[in-house]
Amino acid sequence: SQEEELDVKGELIFEKKDVANEKTLIEKTKENNYDLSVLRAKEKVDKAFIEVDRSEYWPTIAAFASYSYAGQSNNFDFKTYNTGVVGVSFSINLFNGLRTARKTEQSTIKYEQTKQTAKQAEQYAISQTKAQYDKALKALSLVDAQNQNVQLAEKAYELSKIRYKEGTSSQLEVENAEIALRQAKLNKVRSIFEYLSAVADLELLTGEIDSKYFANLYR
Repeated sequence: SQEEELDVKGELIFEKKDVANEKTLIEKTKENNYDLSVLRAKEKVDKAFIEVDRSEYWPTIAAFASYSYAGQSNNFDFKTYNTGVVGVSFSINLFNGLRTARKTEQSTIKYEQTKQTAKQAEQYAISQTKAQYDKALKALSLVDAQNQNVQLAEKAYELSKIRYKEGTSSQLEVENAEIALRQAKLNKVRSIFEYLSAVADLELLTGEIDSKYFANLYR
C-alpha cells in the first residue's frame, strides 16, 4: 500500500571484492555463464536429434526369442510341453514420402538456429562483462572520493558548530553545512550501491553466484 510507512533498518556496508582482471572475467563468462551453459546443452540436444531423424534411413535388425513351458490335467497327471522360438527380423525403409528428409532438414535448421543464438548470447555476455567491469572500477574510485568528501563535510560541519557557539557564524551556516554533510553521505551510499551492484552483475555473468542465493530461491 502506498499509504504504508516504511522503516529502513541497517546500512549499506562497503565491502571491497577481489575482482579479477577483465580478461579473466571474460574467460569465466564464456565457461561458466548459466545462460550460455543452457544454450550449449540445447545445442548438443538439437544436434543429437539430427542423428535420430537421420537414422530412419538405415535398416533395422532386431533379434527376438521366447520360451514357454505349460501343461494341464484333471487328475494331476500333467503332460507338460514346452515351446521355444528364436529369430531375427530385418526391415528397411525404402520410401516414406520424403518424410525422413524433411525431418532431418528441420532438425538441422533448428540446430543451426540454436548455434547462432548461442554465439550471439556469448558476444552479448562478453560485452556485458566488460561494461560491468568498467562500472565496478569507476564506482570503486568514486567510493574513495566520496569517503574523502564525507570527511571534509564532517569537518566543515563541526567547524560551523564551533563558530556558531563562538558567535562568529549564523544558524544558516550550520544548517547549510549539515545539508552538505547529508548530501556527501548520500553520494557515498550511491557510489557504494553502484559498486556492489556492478560486482553482483559480474558474479551473475561469470557464474560465481553464492549458493546461498539459490537456497533462498527454492525455499
